[in-house]
Amino acid sequence: MISYVELGKKAIRPENLYKISKALRVSTDYILPGKFTEKYISYIYSKLNTLPPQKIKYIQNIIENCINLETE
Repeated sequence: MISYVELGKKAIRPENLYKISKALRVSTDYILPGKFTEKYISYIYSKLNTLPPQKIKYIQNIIENCINLETE
């Protein structure tokens, strides 16, 4: 179903979009345009603020590794 939606061959029902967004823990705003909204970035920021410094460093390393994968 998802591939049909991605290819524009089928519309997604709003309730299914909602379920997918909840399962992925992202907003429907992120799923539809494929961009991070300011609200979602604020959500991520608030979650990062709850972590101790050593875990922040771990998250930073993950992000840097992902960026490096994109440039290879």
